[in-house]
Amino acid sequence: MGCAECAIPPGEAVIGIRAGLNGLRANDTGSIGIAYSLLDYAFPNCQRYSGKLSGLQYDVLELMVESDQIWYWGNVILILRSFGLADRRENLRQMLGVNK
Repeated sequence: MGCAECAIPPGEAVIGIRAGLNGLRANDTGSIGIAYSLLDYAFPNCQRYSGKLSGLQYDVLELMVESDQIWYWGNVILILRSFGLADRRENLRQMLGVNK
């Protein structure tokens, strides 16, 4: 389900996403499913990155870059690639213009 089909306003969704990412345990395999769900929410209907991000897409990617737990499993790299995104944390951070 992409954001166009849900009733949660993007600002409220970002608050919930941040809480969910902060609640992940270190080395939690659930982070793989969460990474996919976040990107599916931000890029509905199998959208791929086209060179420009919506506000929600930027916010979701920024939250992912900030989360240490989500980067533990290499599968996240494959998920990012499937959405046409940079597949390394540093490259995604650079794409967003976010400093560590």
